[in-house]
Amino acid sequence: MELRYFKKRRTGGNPELLEEYYKLLADCYTEKWLDQNDGNLIQRLWKRPDELAVAELYSLAVSIKTMLALNSKWTLYQIEQTKSSEKNHSRGAIFEINCLAMLHNPKHPVRTVGRTQSGYDGILEFGRKKDLRVSIKNYGISEAQKNFSANAKKVEQYITELLNKYDYPPVTIVIDSPQGCPQDKDWEMLLARLGKILKEKRNATDPFYALVTKIDNAKDLSPDNAITKWIVLISPFKGEETISFHPAYKSYSLIVTGRYYQNEYANIYSKITKACQNLEAYSANESDEFKNCLFLHIPPTVSIDTCYKWVDNYFEQNPATPISLVILYQPSVAIDNIRNITFLHHFYRVLFRSERLAGWLVDGLNLNVNFPCGQTSEEPILDKMMIEYPDGSSDSYTIEDRYIYQHGEHYIKMQPDGMGGFEGHSKKIGQGIYTSMVLEIPGQPGSAAITQRQPPDDELLIL
Repeated sequence: MELRYFKKRRTGGNPELLEEYYKLLADCYTEKWLDQNDGNLIQRLWKRPDELAVAELYSLAVSIKTMLALNSKWTLYQIEQTKSSEKNHSRGAIFEINCLAMLHNPKHPVRTVGRTQSGYDGILEFGRKKDLRVSIKNYGISEAQKNFSANAKKVEQYITELLNKYDYPPVTIVIDSPQGCPQDKDWEMLLARLGKILKEKRNATDPFYALVTKIDNAKDLSPDNAITKWIVLISPFKGEETISFHPAYKSYSLIVTGRYYQNEYANIYSKITKACQNLEAYSANESDEFKNCLFLHIPPTVSIDTCYKWVDNYFEQNPATPISLVILYQPSVAIDNIRNITFLHHFYRVLFRSERLAGWLVDGLNLNVNFPCGQTSEEPILDKMMIEYPDGSSDSYTIEDRYIYQHGEHYIKMQPDGMGGFEGHSKKIGQGIYTSMVLEIPGQPGSAAITQRQPPDDELLIL
């Protein structure tokens, strides 16, 4: 059977293996359901042709195959739950499948539990009547970050209009909210002033612009009565003279950053605390036969180091809590600029409570976590921002405790290859920033931009 959906997703590697797993998804969900547009996360990925969607769907298919072999009845029920159009419910069911499949290993096979079981979602069997009960919690990005990204997208759409209106050369625009998480009125202020800013900076040598407001509206604006709401930096691309950017298309990179909402970490901390309390409530006792474990999915914007400290502090303050270990798991999309590749990055850190696990297993707790595709490392991925200034100098900043929205399009003219044709290479420059090749044949009117099959952003929908 030749699958039409595989043909448009062919990405190299082992096509027969990909075809096998895509067929598994079609069998489990049916093509009719997958082709619908109910807002379901799996349906959204199914319609996308990019490699990130392929990687997420392949990971799900591998996990489903693993869990079907362990308990088909449980897995088929979970598949039905993943079909929900309610994102959080669907994502939770998907992650239970993914997580238990990740934890399954011949050294500690997974045993599923009944739907009525509260407190934990699966059991790892280490043999000799030693079982580890696992409670799975999936925490995605916060509403504050979703709101930030939605507003930044509106800013980007307006900026692309202004770049055409004022005929900008290839340009990098960095916009930062330095004082705090921008509120609706701050975004309105930025949108209202952007037209004036880009008009004034079109031929200016000074790239900086600051938007300030009064602290006390009853007083005059002064250095003591002013607060900077936005900083805007506009600078042309470095090396523009050596790269053939196509003048008919506006090339740009946009980075919008803002400080975390004041309760961002408090919300995550409260969720971790609640997860500990929930497991404790339904699995109140640990014994020589049973130990308890939390598996927490942490969004890529949150510091794993900070979460680790919180969990450790929680156990110091609550030493009687019957939880022996916590696994913090953080998947993300990473870029290796040296090898020019984008890949799934899996980072996890385990907090062992040695006083509870000492001597529990003769050979120690050799926990294995397996991932269908991607790379695993012992260090989390850090967001970094590179800024190049008009004088050729540059700075690199690690972004912590800040939301970041980064998008851009670079349009490069294809060059003659000396054999009667044209050549060029599309690539991903950074998260959300891509190059497109523009074909323009001498003597013929018009041009055409050739773009790669790229994801709309680097957000993972089901991992």
